[in-house]
Amino acid sequence: MEFERWRLSNCDRLERMEPQSVLSLCFKKDQLNSVAFVNNDTSVAVGLEKGQINLVPIKPGDQQQRLRGHTAGITGIAYHPATRTIASASLDGTIRLWNEGTSTVIRFDLGPIFRFVTDQNLSYGVIGTQKGAALISLDTESILTNLTSIKPTAVAISPEGNSCAATISDEACRVFDTRLYRTIVECEVRSKITALALTAMGDNLVIGCVDGSVVLFDCRQNEIALTKVMQEGMVTSLAIHPSRNILITGSDDASVTIGNMRNLTASFTVTTHHAPVTSIAISSSGEFFSTIGEDRRLSV
Repeated sequence: MEFERWRLSNCDRLERMEPQSVLSLCFKKDQLNSVAFVNNDTSVAVGLEKGQINLVPIKPGDQQQRLRGHTAGITGIAYHPATRTIASASLDGTIRLWNEGTSTVIRFDLGPIFRFVTDQNLSYGVIGTQKGAALISLDTESILTNLTSIKPTAVAISPEGNSCAATISDEACRVFDTRLYRTIVECEVRSKITALALTAMGDNLVIGCVDGSVVLFDCRQNEIALTKVMQEGMVTSLAIHPSRNILITGSDDASVTIGNMRNLTASFTVTTHHAPVTSIAISSSGEFFSTIGEDRRLSV
């Protein structure tokens, strides 16, 4: 295991960042499906294809922990720092809320859950199934409303949970008000949508596409503000920094790009994977980020 860190908060300008080393860990037997920072950013939760969640400490030498309960691949993980609760979704059709190694099970009887995102308080969530995308309440363990009637290729929710988004066709997506259960805006792009992310308060929607382009959509003005190619390959994942204008994108060409979200300008390209990048997570402090890929490698 080799240790390397990307610090996203130790500079006043993105251009002054310099890559250091990366914590790189290869899982030899299991495919990695999802990733999130947990335990106050001291560990990374990695969801595996067989349903297990590994809690990998960032500090070398500490012991990994394992959460077992799901019976199929993990498709999404989220964390609430105040309650130290981990939320996970799976192809077994359940969501589990974990506290100190034990979990409660939420089941919606919609079949396998392919997509799963939550707000920062684990109050609202969006799930994607074969039947479409649905807005859910983790507090009441209920479906609040159905958002789409087709299986979404991507879903997103704002950190505060006031708005969410889902694809409604290959090249179009919709932003919804989670409180009023209504459509706010609809956006159509020129390439197939592969990833979505919402900024704070849902002011902007970031759209990743199969042709490597990234679209910045202004939800308040209901217009595309900017479109730029940020990856040579398909954009597979997006992550927005919690307090700075930093956007991180992953691609099926195995690269990770760190750039300015305002102008979609790439500042760094990092290649720590040897296969498509499948998921990106940024720590709640904004100091670190983590990636996983089809090469079964975790990098922090």
